[in-house]
Amino acid sequence: MLKEALRWRQRSHVVGLDPTLMLGWMGMTPVQQAAAGSLPLILAACIGMFVGVYAIGYACVALDPARFWPFAFLGLCGKILGPAGWVLHHVLGHLPWRSLWVNVFNDLIWWPAFFGLLLTVWREHRAGRIRL
Repeated sequence: MLKEALRWRQRSHVVGLDPTLMLGWMGMTPVQQAAAGSLPLILAACIGMFVGVYAIGYACVALDPARFWPFAFLGLCGKILGPAGWVLHHVLGHLPWRSLWVNVFNDLIWWPAFFGLLLTVWREHRAGRIRL
């Protein structure tokens, strides 16, 4: 499953190269993007850069989950904090409901994989079969 996450992350580099794509997915029209100035484009490009950096960690985890489990833990933290931030900003009125789909397909669908991998590594460690 983490190999698929790596492939998804590699495809997501497009956001770093063309941040207007992500803003469009979130419902911002080109007119709204232009009116908002450069900050949304800078933020979207930064998100694309983070996605690329995570891909390196995911590749390590895919090769050796027991050794590189901290990368999976960091990924899970991001997958939890992303939706938490969305809830906060939705409640504050900054994000429309339709923007939730970004979190569904970028964060929530990966929860079972990350929780499952970390639980397996923890169980193997507790059983004495691997050292962390």
